[in-house]
Amino acid sequence: MRAAIEDFPMQIMGLRSVPLVVALLAVSVHASAQSTTGTFQGTVTDSTGAPLPGVTITIVNAQTNLTRTTTTNGSGNYDAPLLPPGRYNVSSELAGFRRLEKTGLVLEVTQNARVDFTLELATVEESVMVTAQSPLVDTQDSSFRQVIDQTKVVGLPLNGRNFRELGLIVPGVQEMAQNSNVASRGGGMNIVGAQDYNNNFLVDGFDNNDPTTGEIQTFPSVDAIQEFTILGASYGADVGFASGGVVSVVSKTGSQQFHGNGFEFVRNDRFDATNYFATVKAPLNRNQFGATLGGPVGLKNVFFFGSYERLRNREGTTLTGTVPTDAMRRGDFSGLPALAVPLTRLPFAGNQIPASRFNPIGAAILTRLFPAPNASGSRNYVTNSAIRDDLHVGSFRVDWTKSESNAFFARFQNYWDTKIDPSGATFANSFTSIIKHNFGVGFEWTHVFSARTVQEMRVGYAHVDNEKWPTDRTDWGRELGIPGTLDALSPQFLTMGPPNISVTGYSGVTPFTNPFIRLHR
Repeated sequence: MRAAIEDFPMQIMGLRSVPLVVALLAVSVHASAQSTTGTFQGTVTDSTGAPLPGVTITIVNAQTNLTRTTTTNGSGNYDAPLLPPGRYNVSSELAGFRRLEKTGLVLEVTQNARVDFTLELATVEESVMVTAQSPLVDTQDSSFRQVIDQTKVVGLPLNGRNFRELGLIVPGVQEMAQNSNVASRGGGMNIVGAQDYNNNFLVDGFDNNDPTTGEIQTFPSVDAIQEFTILGASYGADVGFASGGVVSVVSKTGSQQFHGNGFEFVRNDRFDATNYFATVKAPLNRNQFGATLGGPVGLKNVFFFGSYERLRNREGTTLTGTVPTDAMRRGDFSGLPALAVPLTRLPFAGNQIPASRFNPIGAAILTRLFPAPNASGSRNYVTNSAIRDDLHVGSFRVDWTKSESNAFFARFQNYWDTKIDPSGATFANSFTSIIKHNFGVGFEWTHVFSARTVQEMRVGYAHVDNEKWPTDRTDWGRELGIPGTLDALSPQFLTMGPPNISVTGYSGVTPFTNPFIRLHR
């Protein structure tokens, strides 16, 4: 067996260098969409089509009351970047003109939403409200872009409740190639023809990539997702390094009212038929349950949202194999081609090997690592082996709109999975344990210096702990009396487990032979 332990240095995302921070503070932000925010922009004119400078544009988030105010420039244009996705009310106001407000405008992640106004002269103070707007059009960004909104996230059926499956309904997105490295881990997709490990996954703007494999680091619960967008081909440099696509997830935020839900999905063997090759029905007991809750904290403009989801899966898998018969285990090979004594080349009497000639190590391997037959025919071993999968997914975020100039949010998310995988094995001693203990934390500050200058600062920390080793970590070298094994020379759990045994015509003992612990901080 080989063992590998990898420990990678901590990476802090957001503050790359002091000059970058200075640049963020000094440079105006224009119409380029950010990874998890959107932009309102447009032109204000009078009834003759002439541009109106100095018009006050007020943008209010209907759920959190976040307010952004800007004014039109000399050409009548305005631009309000770095706004979190959500439902907004946008108004325009200028002395001598009717106040015009458009309500119910939905801003999507990475969208440049254009909202134009035409103001009319007013003789008295009056205002006009326009509701039920059609979907806003992005006229600035030509990249391939598809938003999966909350309606689709909640309403479409998902096998396993994995948001990644929703991405497959987008044109240009395909399932991962069979047996690819990322496909075996279940954490990617092919976007616009690129490899499944060449994507950039973001959650609330924070890096959500396994730095070694390119798979998704943490999977948020679908009930905690507000929306997510998939970008492919010709997207801007603001979303990062990927040569494939960008998958940007935005989590739900709390609002001025309390909202929450609870759920449980159950699958049970009572509803299943018996496998054709099995003698008894494979057990199945799968429970996936959780809850969410969000609302005000009690302080002004401070909101929270939390989610928790648990998967407890006990699923039997019908495995069949070929093992030595009971007669063979006693040394009786009658009816088979003649066996000869290795040294003399003389045949064994009756084609039976006397017990006195059994090698004690070989006999121990046969009795302890190879199960006895329990069925007839060539596949004389049938069993229902249990897959165990225990998954805990949680997230929590707090948003605080301190003023029109300052908004903050902090978040935590974890993905804690422990699984026993029987893939490629016949016997329980060859199963593999897979562990993913990943989490991430982040903090973001958005500051409005003026109607023309907005700064966004984001700092995040991610931890990846991926482990894989044989489920059976018995010191078999010592148990079987085999001297000089690696576990005898280096006694630690990564080197332990059964030996790899292959016998022509029979099912073998095939444990995972490259155990590792991989850490990224």
